Amino acid sequence: MNNELIVIETINAVEVFSDRRNLEPFLKDIEQVVMAHVPDLSTAQGRSDIASLSYKVAQTKVRLDSLGKKLVEDWKASAKRVDESRKLARDFLDDLKIKARQPLTDWEDAETVRIKAEKLKLEIEQAHGEALAENSLFDRQKEIERKEAEFARIDAERRAKEDAERKVKEQTERDERIRVEAAEKAKNAAEEANAKAKAEAEKKIAEAKVNEERAKREKIEAIEKARRDQEAAVKEAERKAKVEAERKERDRLETEAREKAAVEKKAANAKHRAKINNEAVAGMVSLGVSSTLANALVAAIAAGNIAHVKILY
Repeated sequence: MNNELIVIETINAVEVFSDRRNLEPFLKDIEQVVMAHVPDLSTAQGRSDIASLSYKVAQTKVRLDSLGKKLVEDWKASAKRVDESRKLARDFLDDLKIKARQPLTDWEDAETVRIKAEKLKLEIEQAHGEALAENSLFDRQKEIERKEAEFARIDAERRAKEDAERKVKEQTERDERIRVEAAEKAKNAAEEANAKAKAEAEKKIAEAKVNEERAKREKIEAIEKARRDQEAAVKEAERKAKVEAERKERDRLETEAREKAAVEKKAANAKHRAKINNEAVAGMVSLGVSSTLANALVAAIAAGNIAHVKILY
């Protein structure tokens, strides 16, 4: 089977993720590859191929998503830089706007102070004139107050009559409104009860459908899980058997190596000892000791049978 469902490196991320119509052909290609596979559950290799295909789909999902995620991160970084530039421009131009208008603002503040001063001066002059005319206006003021009181009484009677008529009209309108609202409320309550009953029935049908679909899905998932667990158990058993066989082979090779090293060491040691013994015999013979006696003495010394005498190998 191929190592990849699609070649991710050939995808133009901006083109593909900017329009779902450009992404869908890639997804269809992946689906075509996946659905073209003929599953074989009768062999370990066939089951392994199925698991491998599922893994490739998951890996393709991760790589595609990472490609889109990286594109979004680049866009966000660009947007952030644009926002920072926009803020700099706004703040700078706001300050410049204040500086440009400052002369007019200063003039308006001064003009406000001037107008308030002139108004205060006029009010003081007016109050002075009114004080001078107060005595001559006192009697006239009294007459005006009397007439105003009469007008107020007449106006109060008129308002009382209008208020009574208004209250009667408002009560009539209120009664009619209550009657209409009660009828509308009863109609709405009936419609709401019917809608609620219909919604409850539709909800129960939808819930039953969801429960049925969930039960089917859970059954399929349970079968799939059992299959995956069985495959995993078989793979684990095969892995453990392989590990154990490899361990035994290593132990065998190490034992053979140790035994070979011991034999070689022993042979080398025996050869070395023989060489030293022969040199000792030769030395004794050179001193006039017979070859037979010299060999016997060296053998006795090597065996440790002569006290305080030993051969250094």
